[in-house]
Amino acid sequence: MDLDILKKSFKGDIDSSDTVRDTYSHDASLFEVRPTVVVFPKDSADVQALVRFVSAQKKNDPSISITARSAGTDMSGGPLNESVILDTTKYLNKIISIDTEKGIVEPGVYYRDFEKETLKIDRIMPAYTASKDICAIGGMVSNNSGGEKTIKYGKVERYLQRQKIIFSDGNEYEVKPLTKNELYAKIAKGERRDKRNSCFQFDHAEPHPIFVLTKIATLTIHIFNPYLSFIVFCQPIKPKIFFKQTNKIPIILLSLYNHIKM
Repeated sequence: MDLDILKKSFKGDIDSSDTVRDTYSHDASLFEVRPTVVVFPKDSADVQALVRFVSAQKKNDPSISITARSAGTDMSGGPLNESVILDTTKYLNKIISIDTEKGIVEPGVYYRDFEKETLKIDRIMPAYTASKDICAIGGMVSNNSGGEKTIKYGKVERYLQRQKIIFSDGNEYEVKPLTKNELYAKIAKGERRDKRNSCFQFDHAEPHPIFVLTKIATLTIHIFNPYLSFIVFCQPIKPKIFFKQTNKIPIILLSLYNHIKM
């Protein structure tokens, strides 16, 4: 893996020191897997550059891969990898905005910090985990996490409504809810480019939202993780489907409940 090539287009940090590799060889499980290098992207452009670099390098070394990592509190070895670890907590850790209707945060934001802000306006995202004081939102989304209120309010998937994802071509795509009519309209326009494109349906909302991926995700599920910002919608009692447009850089849209009525 020629990291000098990556350094030409990557603004963030690239660290292959023994100390950092040892640190990132563990999560909260008993597993130990030592990565080759750990990268700390500063923005979406860095992630895109990294994905393009890895895609190009895979022609000579198919074993190269990317695993995105947030707080590393997973207990199953999910954020471990022998190749490239992409850390989101160092730079992609900003709470961009939160109000009673929506909030925008980056995937490296620790849930504890996010909750402090939502509680100020009597809102909470009820799918928090038992490790909420040390976990980050990116990992919660990737693992479809749940916790003490999951039986009543569901897991993170119940609140996931929009993502921006960087696929193996190194470009960024938005994945968001569509009604059946909107889906069919896109298909009619030829926007469904491949028969293998994935559609995901959430059964908890009316009309059923359908997630359409307009490009194939050919990297591992780890690359599906959070690379930009999350959009979090706050509302009382019942989750709804929102179709608002935004000029921000969101990835994940979540509903929040009024914490007083929990």
